[in-house]
Parts: sequence; structure tokens; C-alpha cells
Amino acid sequence: MAQSQRQKVKLHQALECVGTTTVGERGQVVIPAEVRRELKISPGDKLVVFVRHGSLLGMLKADAVPGLLKHMTHELEGFTGVRRQARRASR
Repeated sequence: MAQSQRQKVKLHQALECVGTTTVGERGQVVIPAEVRRELKISPGDKLVVFVRHGSLLGMLKADAVPGLLKHMTHELEGFTGVRRQARRASR
């Protein structure tokens, strides 16, 4: 059975390390009970797994993906607007 240990470490304003877990023999990972309660993760919930450069980056509840995409789109639109203004100002 996979084991987990809770320890919160703030890494960034939007990211914190909430503990460690061990992959079990069948590839299962235990999400600590406190984290499951905090994020309202229930048995049967679907999670999206993110990997970057060959390393696990994190997991997100599948039903939260549309909200994440909306937020990312908003942030990118803001960046695009600033970039456009900078180009105009440099002409």
C-alpha cells in the first residue's frame, strides 16, 4: 500500500508542497486524507495528471480544468495586450 506524510511548505504564492507519498506495487498513489478533504476529492473523481520535462508536475480535478483554461486564457490575453502596447510605443 502507498504511504503518505503531510508537511506543508510554501514554494510560491500559488504553489505549496503538501507532503510526500510513495507509489505502491500496483502503481497507486495515496493522496493524504487532509488534502482530499481540503480539495473535496472523493472516490471515483477523475484527476488530470500533468508532466513537464519528464517529471510529474501535479494533478488537478478534471472538473476544474475548464476554470484553469479560462484563467490561463485571461492571463495570456493580458500579456498579449501589454506586448501589443509595447510594440506600438516602440514605433
